Amino acid sequence: MKKLMLSLSLIAGLTVAASAQLKFGIKAGLHFPSLKVSGEELNPEEIEGLKANTTFYFGGTIEVPVNENFVVQSGLNYIRKGAKFDFSYSEGGDAVSLTTKINLNYLELPVNGLFKFNAGTGSLLVGAGAYYGYALDGNTKSEVSLTMDGQTEKESENEDLILGNTTADDFKRGDFGLNFLLGYELKNGLSFNGGYRLGLTNISNSPDGSVKNKGFSVGLGFNF
Repeated sequence: MKKLMLSLSLIAGLTVAASAQLKFGIKAGLHFPSLKVSGEELNPEEIEGLKANTTFYFGGTIEVPVNENFVVQSGLNYIRKGAKFDFSYSEGGDAVSLTTKINLNYLELPVNGLFKFNAGTGSLLVGAGAYYGYALDGNTKSEVSLTMDGQTEKESENEDLILGNTTADDFKRGDFGLNFLLGYELKNGLSFNGGYRLGLTNISNSPDGSVKNKGFSVGLGFNF
């Protein structure tokens, strides 16, 4: 009985010690996503028209220390991915322009290894890892401007995207890729972060093309 009580006490003590070392935090910032598109049916103008969009992300983090300078960081993020497509043409006094934004909203689970090096009044953060994202929903927002005979007309249209794994669906829900991280953390827990996401999953359901997520992000974080 004494051995059992001693074992339970030891387990409880280790659990409390491990919990005390964990760091929980929050983060938010801007995301500049785009899409890497390839396919035999696409012409170069369609690919060149794709540009980075300006979106956002926010979420919570948890850090598990491995040693003094290395932690495993995970958490859960809400992040908007996608891209922006711009097209314009003019001849004489007539012109037409089209802007379409593709928005895909994901819940994302990252697992990153993060090195922390003492630098000045804080720590330099350098890391890498992987993520898995699940698309909750998506839409496209298009704006068309047409100028003819000195008059300009504008129209806008919103359309929901269909997500799934059949050829009738616009995009797949699952997305897997790599993370690359760089930042600086102050001693009070405030951090300045930058990162790059490189999608490895083809989220297109078309057998003739490939679409992969990518994007840069900048933001702030705080560890409690």
